Amino acid sequence: MATYTKLSSGSWRVQVRRKGRYVSETFLRRDNARRWATETERQVDRGETPTKSRIARLKTFGELIDLHIDDMCDVGKSPRRSKAAALDMLQRHLGKCNLAALDRERLIRFGRDRAAQGAEERRTKRSNDDDRIFPFNHKSVGTAFRRGCGDLDIRDLHFHNLRHEGTSRLFEAGFTIEQVALVPGHKDWKMLRRYTHLKPEMLHTIHAAKVA
Repeated sequence: MATYTKLSSGSWRVQVRRKGRYVSETFLRRDNARRWATETERQVDRGETPTKSRIARLKTFGELIDLHIDDMCDVGKSPRRSKAAALDMLQRHLGKCNLAALDRERLIRFGRDRAAQGAEERRTKRSNDDDRIFPFNHKSVGTAFRRGCGDLDIRDLHFHNLRHEGTSRLFEAGFTIEQVALVPGHKDWKMLRRYTHLKPEMLHTIHAAKVA
């Protein structure tokens, strides 16, 4: 018979006592513990020596990542480019971490370090005479946007649509034509009409905001 105990770390310890045999394992999830216990009981009934599951043998976060990739490949859904890159990054930075030591605080610290590193990289790439908010090559941005849409299975969405949406939002916020024209860079104000889809009720909202 199998008994399950939830540890303070959040993991689950399962103990199997059957026909005079006693074995135990610790798992991250109860479902995995239950499956292992069921198989272990069958092995004991067949007179076999219980074996450790692959999950139970995991010691590092890198091994867990490898198991996740293998599971995805087994069901015919290998990680796509963006996810593969993210998993590779996690493998490099956290792969050697012991699973028992990888707690919430460690992950929060890692996230903050990555955010600070990214900010520093952007400041380094940005030259002193470049006053653009996003100093990136437009082709690189477009490529990254299409790749992201592909990874998320988003169809019929183009990067140029964001320009359309952003321009409309500026008008909805109450900015004048002269002010809005400074953002998308249109030379002819008439071109702004195709990007503007104000609803009648928005006029009341804009007026109320100005009065306030």
